[in-house]
Amino acid sequence: MESKQRKVIRHPFGDRYTIPAFIVFVAFAFGISELLIGGIIGGVIGAAISGGDTTSTAMTVSTEIGTMIGGFMVLAIFWRWFYPEYEGGLRGGNRIWFWTGIGLLITVACSAPMLFELDRLGVPPVVSFVGAFMAGLTEEAIFRGIGASYLMRQWRDEKKILPVLFLTSVVFAIAHMSNVFSGAPLSSSIIQTVHSFAIGCVFCALFIRSGNLIPGIIMHTANDIIAFTDVSAMGENGITYTGSMTISVFDIVSTLALDAVLVAIALYLTRPSVRAQILEVWDRKWNRAQ
Repeated sequence: MESKQRKVIRHPFGDRYTIPAFIVFVAFAFGISELLIGGIIGGVIGAAISGGDTTSTAMTVSTEIGTMIGGFMVLAIFWRWFYPEYEGGLRGGNRIWFWTGIGLLITVACSAPMLFELDRLGVPPVVSFVGAFMAGLTEEAIFRGIGASYLMRQWRDEKKILPVLFLTSVVFAIAHMSNVFSGAPLSSSIIQTVHSFAIGCVFCALFIRSGNLIPGIIMHTANDIIAFTDVSAMGENGITYTGSMTISVFDIVSTLALDAVLVAIALYLTRPSVRAQILEVWDRKWNRAQ
């Protein structure tokens, strides 16, 4: 047993400067997964396969797969950086499949407004499913597996659980504003940013309650697959929103109402009466350096 013990790495910057370290960790994870592995390496491979056609399915799939690989890499780097203090985002936890079921129920319930506009729905292309799984894995790895995990390490206080929830969700939402550079109109990008904050709160609540990324990954993936059935909003690559998409009053009202419900669900899942249970889960997740 003694031979398996390893020295705990010291983290003076992270221990002293929580918010700056949080930003650095998230930015590093995004840079590795989205930009380096997915964007550059995946893009080069995709360009070679497609003969330089940047709009091809092969190009899109290659970058998405590269980003997923990057997501696993940043999780492994984060776990090793805090080993043996941290149990890991995909190991351990509490009632994982129960919380997965709750997440799927929320996803199905949230898709109800789409039934009022069936003419906009259709079967998304295969590349959309790849993109949905990429987003579910990579974004949960970055914003919850690294961002929320680190904040839960630093803030072992019931009063700090909501700041963890909101801070990670704000950063998650801001990241989605970048879709405007992929051809999305500013109006739809703003709506998506607000929605990303609300549903990010639920993703984070599931992670905080379970101590595992699996519920959030599955809910995130299912949510994106359902969103991609709105084929009127899909670009040529099957992923991005097009500049020709029109935003109706119904879209705005229904989305804002849904977002209010999502934030309320997240607050209920992290209500004061369960915060002691939440801290018990995270004491186990970060127990080896105590």
